[in-house]
Amino acid sequence: MQLCNELCCRVIDDGKNIFVRIETNIMFLFIWLVEAGCQFLIVLFTGPVFNVAKGGISPEHWGICIAFSFITFPVNLFLKYLPDVNCCKKKDDDEGKSLTEGAVMNIRGSSNVKKSSMSRGQSKTM
Repeated sequence: MQLCNELCCRVIDDGKNIFVRIETNIMFLFIWLVEAGCQFLIVLFTGPVFNVAKGGISPEHWGICIAFSFITFPVNLFLKYLPDVNCCKKKDDDEGKSLTEGAVMNIRGSSNVKKSSMSRGQSKTM
């Protein structure tokens, strides 16, 4: 499931095609293949350490595991169709902005204040 979820998480916007331009991201493909190989080797050779069947699992069980991992693709597609427009829209009493927008603006505002005060030659006292 982890490997399929990594494929689904490649596209963080609402793009439906999770394989878009995957061939251009060689580092992702390399890490994904190394991870898949390591998981295969762990299941195959480290039975006593990770409490896996001695000699690995049967081909039927491999098929069941892969079938369950493919469930992440339709779940991901379903979640991309859910509207996220109304997410976190509780109004802040002070500014009328959503709580997340207010928090981001507070962080950005405080960093801008620090930068402007430091640029004027004023030192920060504690």
